[in-house]
Amino acid sequence: MRTQQSLIWSSVVLLLIAVMAGPGFAEEQAISGMVKSIDLGTGNAVIATYDSKDIPVTIEDKKTLDKFEDKRIRLGDDVKVRYITKDDKNITTFFRRLAGCF
Repeated sequence: MRTQQSLIWSSVVLLLIAVMAGPGFAEEQAISGMVKSIDLGTGNAVIATYDSKDIPVTIEDKKTLDKFEDKRIRLGDDVKVRYITKDDKNITTFFRRLAGCF
């Protein structure tokens, strides 16, 4: 009986892993670089990474947008960003200035 329960639970766990790894599962990416541009109206920004790639991101977090608006984060600042790709957009989940916390 115990072996049968273990087999059932193992199957459930494997099924959950398979579902999460499917096309609907968004993997978080992390980048560091410099703020190259920001559009406060749309929340779109471009981060120039240290390996010379421009990564467009969409900022939906009001706190982060407020930091741009009141100049706590500015163009040219070094930042660390984490994002997920959803509907062909890179949506930020973390956005922090590297030269200190504000």
